[in-house]
Amino acid sequence: MIFVFSYSDGDEYRAPQYVIFVSLQAVVLWLWCLSSCGQGIASERRLKTYDFLRTTRLTSAELLFGMCFGLPLMAYFIVGCTLPFSLFLGLSGGFSILAIVATYAMLLLISVVLSLAGLAVSMFTEKTRSGQLLFLLLVLLFVCSYIAFELNGGGNDPFPGLTAIAVVPGLFPLYGYDQSANQAVLRTSAPFLGFQMPLLIISILLYVTFGAWLALVLVRNLKKDLEDIRPLSRWQGVGFVAYVNVLVFAFLDMGAVLHDSYNDVQSAASGVTMGYLALNFLILYAIGLAMLTPRERLKAWSRRSSYSLKGYWSENGPPWPWMAASAGAAFLVFALEAVASSRTIPLAYWPIPAFRLLVLLSYAVRDILFLQWCTSTRMKGPIVGGILLLLLYYISVVVLLSTLPGSAWLQAFAGAILTPVAALFGADVRSSLIGALVNTAVSILLLSAIRRRLARPASVLAAT
Repeated sequence: MIFVFSYSDGDEYRAPQYVIFVSLQAVVLWLWCLSSCGQGIASERRLKTYDFLRTTRLTSAELLFGMCFGLPLMAYFIVGCTLPFSLFLGLSGGFSILAIVATYAMLLLISVVLSLAGLAVSMFTEKTRSGQLLFLLLVLLFVCSYIAFELNGGGNDPFPGLTAIAVVPGLFPLYGYDQSANQAVLRTSAPFLGFQMPLLIISILLYVTFGAWLALVLVRNLKKDLEDIRPLSRWQGVGFVAYVNVLVFAFLDMGAVLHDSYNDVQSAASGVTMGYLALNFLILYAIGLAMLTPRERLKAWSRRSSYSLKGYWSENGPPWPWMAASAGAAFLVFALEAVASSRTIPLAYWPIPAFRLLVLLSYAVRDILFLQWCTSTRMKGPIVGGILLLLLYYISVVVLLSTLPGSAWLQAFAGAILTPVAALFGADVRSSLIGALVNTAVSILLLSAIRRRLARPASVLAAT
């Protein structure tokens, strides 16, 4: 691709030199932030000095601010020392001061988000290897470059706003990007929340909100022991599910979806609904894993709580009520999106995915409760072992269905009961209902088994 910028009377070589210089500054700063912050908390634990930070009078927010800007301080100092040279190259190359200031503001914002991400990784691990974090950064840079230069072709992509992740396309208008002189038309704006917005504004909203969630996780757990760390509270987890759904629907371009469906309104609405269900099925598993309660906390909850439904709405209880609340929040966002998109796709064409979402929720709750039961046992590595057992179950089901004798109807019926595929694609509703009832019964048995397992040491002690 050829990018043509409008230069003033400056030297024609200053502009490429400025681009190379700023790119080198960005790479150095981002690598330094991710490497230093990615080892900050883990190295303090390894040196047995983290207790001094945990017992200090400084609040978690103050500690986080000091770590975020103090650990990579040398990188900021290097960039600050070289800043006059980049200013000279940019101004002499014909770029405006607004474009240069916006570039370095976004450079700072991404550096802060990477620092928060590195601190979050370091907080959840005892030993952090900087090489792994740097490899992760390289992968992220590759993905961002792909999004910027492949998806940003001006076509009918369903998520054109994802180009804002790369930040660079949003800066093009500030640098005098001449769209008419280019061989390929690049986006400088995209639909977001139903409005056409500049990519730079979308980038700022995206990185600020994501950094805010990382800061919330760090402030909540910065002064806690490793075994007491819980990323978010239960209600915060429900809010995060709603945030992800709002973000996905904000990026979704209904006009492009309708164009890809050859203006078939029914097909477009069905495709969006299926994608929504698949996304939230994965989110329910992720939020369930994040809400698994440690064995000791679950044991304390089991002794103090009652068997009523109100007793399950606890921070230390099983995760299934909060998974149900997350599914409710996701459905509410879907309903709001259907109403907001009624100009493109009328409400009469939108399917109601409540039943299919409940069926998928029953599968997710069953599997997460199985993992919770694994944590209540003496199994070594209960979560990893439980996940492997679940994978073995689904692989066995697929093999069984492929070798099951009889008609195709029997295979579809067994598949709808044993797997969530039928509910995901909206087929065989009656069999999906039977599968949901079976999953509910299994979940009740798992809850009873968890109760008995947690009460076993107390009963043995009483008998003695």
